[in-house]
Amino acid sequence: MELQNLELNPELKEIRRQLDQETEYRQKFHSYDKLSTTKKVIPVVFHILHQGGTENITMEQIRNQVAILNEEFNRMQADTNLGPAAFQSLGGRIAVEFRLATKDPNGNCTQGVTRTYTALTKCIENPEDAKYVTSWPSNKYLNVWLVKAMRYQGQSTCGGGGYAQFPGSGSTETDGVEIRNDLIGSIGTSASNTGWGNFKGRYLIHELGHWFNLIHIWGDQTCGSDQISDTPPAEASNSGCPSFPWRANNSCGSDGNGEMFNNYMDYSQGACLNIFTKQQAVRMDAALNAPAGNRNKLWQPANLTATGTDTVIVPDCPAKPEVFPYFTKILCGGGTVTFKDFSWGGTKTSRLWTFPGGTPATSTDSVVTVTYSAPGNYDVILSNTNANGTESKTFPKHVVVLASGPSSQALPAAFDFEGSDPLADWTVLTPNGGNTWIPFDLVGFASNKSVRITNSQNKPGQFHELISPPVDLSNHTGITLKFNLMYRSKNSFNKDKLIITFSKDCGQNWTSFATRIANTTPQSLNTMTTISTGNYIPFTDDDWREESITVPTNFITNNFRFRFSFTTSGGNNIYIDNVRLAGTPTTGLEDPVVAGEILLYPNPAGKEVFIQTSRGQLEEVVIRDVTGKLIRKEQLLPSVNEPHKINTTGLHTGLYIFELTINGNKVRKQVVVKE
Repeated sequence: MELQNLELNPELKEIRRQLDQETEYRQKFHSYDKLSTTKKVIPVVFHILHQGGTENITMEQIRNQVAILNEEFNRMQADTNLGPAAFQSLGGRIAVEFRLATKDPNGNCTQGVTRTYTALTKCIENPEDAKYVTSWPSNKYLNVWLVKAMRYQGQSTCGGGGYAQFPGSGSTETDGVEIRNDLIGSIGTSASNTGWGNFKGRYLIHELGHWFNLIHIWGDQTCGSDQISDTPPAEASNSGCPSFPWRANNSCGSDGNGEMFNNYMDYSQGACLNIFTKQQAVRMDAALNAPAGNRNKLWQPANLTATGTDTVIVPDCPAKPEVFPYFTKILCGGGTVTFKDFSWGGTKTSRLWTFPGGTPATSTDSVVTVTYSAPGNYDVILSNTNANGTESKTFPKHVVVLASGPSSQALPAAFDFEGSDPLADWTVLTPNGGNTWIPFDLVGFASNKSVRITNSQNKPGQFHELISPPVDLSNHTGITLKFNLMYRSKNSFNKDKLIITFSKDCGQNWTSFATRIANTTPQSLNTMTTISTGNYIPFTDDDWREESITVPTNFITNNFRFRFSFTTSGGNNIYIDNVRLAGTPTTGLEDPVVAGEILLYPNPAGKEVFIQTSRGQLEEVVIRDVTGKLIRKEQLLPSVNEPHKINTTGLHTGLYIFELTINGNKVRKQVVVKE
């Protein structure tokens, strides 16, 4: 990832060049003995990204990891004498102290931890995206992001453990370390990580070595250079815990002591790692004093005051409000939701829930069941109070109540996003901010309007949902959902994702039927092979692609919904237009026997239409336009073999579908109306 960033950004290449020059100078003219023994304090924040499982690790596990860092970077751990005696005199320390921040970027009380519920914690296509869920300024804090599982950039499997950004080699928003939660500390999920072996908190030490500008001891190639004079040459990475001497007199030029397999910058297991060399300490000190990556700003007195790390006192913060269920709850036609107080990061002496549109409207209980009766979107508000203040948070659109019962929209159904309020019957959800689905009145497919996300201005890691109005699919077969799509990438490693899901139970449960991921074959989201770094707008219909998805027969209901879910990954804008649902009627005009028993006249019609049946009772008449939109519905009184008069005054000139219910069966007839 660093190489990609440097190639795309000449300014970063210059920053790295300057750092390399300064590091080389210090390694030549600054001896290890001249390093300051006064500890430089580094403010730290751990961002825990979770889905409500064990990956949402405890505060004790975080503090355990910080204690390990402070011991081992200062070479104070108990097992320093367990390494090979031949290497012990080379061991060095760097005088740093990692402290959890007690003030967040806005000056609010914090324990140096954030907790965010997000699907991006689990093996996403672009691991960098997880960092954008929450990131504190890297010129003030060392950011450490904890995930459930991860893959490395460009890999298809989820075998990643962690990685760091070298000083000055990437965006300030991604600067720090991303690492699996079960590689943090030596207790909790780390202690039970038998598949990887207990790294004893040393996996993060390895990654922070990179953050301090250290290279692997084998230089990332056979007999490569780590640019350190006192680490023996190494052929390649090591695993497990080799026996001394390991690869003595190897092909790279090592002596009889072989390779320093116990160095933190090797791949040996945690129980074996216990040494940074003196020259590695000089290189880390150079990074800590250089402007590249703002490492030199972190430990300045003014920043320690701003981040609350000028003291070791742990503050008693008001608990950060968190609501379970974590995600938006969709109800069908009203119902109840049981909310639980999952607040964290402090204490409370009281709480107050507020439920606009719900019953009860307020509560002070830790668990409360709320009833919603009317369709709509409803916020949830939770406030926690202790002696040091009140922390309040609004969870927008946390409850969405959709209308139940048969839909008035039948097939064929078309949504062209024209008109004055094209998303009036749609539901838009944006749980973590950013530009979301909105009408766009400049261009569409074969039209002047569409819906889009101005994704070119979004950060990666955002999630946007567009839920359709209900549609009645009953009495049809062979149904397909079609729409026109337009998307462009900004670069070749954007991984923006569009997922199309269906619901047959009024939006309470969803099933995925199509996924399109940017720069991924064969199901790519890209509709254009060229990239565009600006705010792209499609001005020709050739930019668009038609998508077609079959609706399974078990989803043919009278209250069907579909959903477009888009996850951002740094790409350009996405547009959707000309959405259609169509199928083959199971009854209606194609049935000559039934159709022949019904007369509609005159046709074309003027101000009225007469309907007469030769057999059966006509019970209801539903008039729809050609898109399936309901225009009018009439319940009829019993009248055998007598014509029924239907007033068509007010209908504009055009073709209409008359849906007739006769003895419980539906028949469709076409009628042309002339004003």
